[in-house]
Amino acid sequence: MIVDLKRQYVETGVIHVPRLLDASRTARLRVISEHCLCQWRLRGGDSNPDAISMPHLNDSEYFAGSRQWLVNLLDIVADPGILAAVEEVIGGKALFRSTQLFFNPLLTSREGNWHRDSQFLHPNHQADDQRVLAEANEVANSGKTSAIQLQIALVPTDDVEYVPGSHLRLDTPDEHYIRFADNQKYNRSNLMPGAVRTYQQPGDAAAFNPWGLHRGRYQAEKYRRTVMLTYTHADFARLEDGFSNQPWFLSEGYLDGVKPGTKTFFEEFIKAYRHFWNVKL
Repeated sequence: MIVDLKRQYVETGVIHVPRLLDASRTARLRVISEHCLCQWRLRGGDSNPDAISMPHLNDSEYFAGSRQWLVNLLDIVADPGILAAVEEVIGGKALFRSTQLFFNPLLTSREGNWHRDSQFLHPNHQADDQRVLAEANEVANSGKTSAIQLQIALVPTDDVEYVPGSHLRLDTPDEHYIRFADNQKYNRSNLMPGAVRTYQQPGDAAAFNPWGLHRGRYQAEKYRRTVMLTYTHADFARLEDGFSNQPWFLSEGYLDGVKPGTKTFFEEFIKAYRHFWNVKL
């Protein structure tokens, strides 16, 4: 099955993995996520009632008096079964990048905006196009992918959309028009050619190449809880930004109580970004 997933990911940029987490761990992750969301809101993480995501569920500030939940979360992120699938799909050793929770807005429903994650890393369309083509060439020539975003559903959802194969090429004229025309007036359009929606049950994962065209949907009346685990390929350049800026990893005892494999996995993340955190501190 993993070989088929690898081929599908290389060719289409998106895969669906049923029951990546069993019912018990899915239920535990949902409890942890609800706790983190409540803590985030209580601490003023976002006063906007229409917020649709929070970063860094693994921030130690959310787990005062709930240490075991942090241990459970870290052990899930570094679960050997998950990492084996991730590393087979991306074509090499995985390095942790971030955790994130997506949820429904409280007031206003909206469609997400169509985007490639590369557009947030580069100042202009030309640089963005170069990044997309570099990723496409790497995937085509070596089967390696620089990153993977693993969205694990905690409740039933069909809110992830992707354009299969878009990670291997630049936008078509229609795609570019939807993304950018008239100051991005149409980038929430439901008319994106070839878009496919992924249907997930609790514990299912939808994984996609973030350089391809994708978006989410956010409906106030529809309860949504989806945890996104992002991993990068250890051979690719480090991304020093708000996602990787997690200096709490340097706090004393942060990894206490986790499984040995979990500790080893996150020690690689610390080694890769310690300098960046020290500079930011």
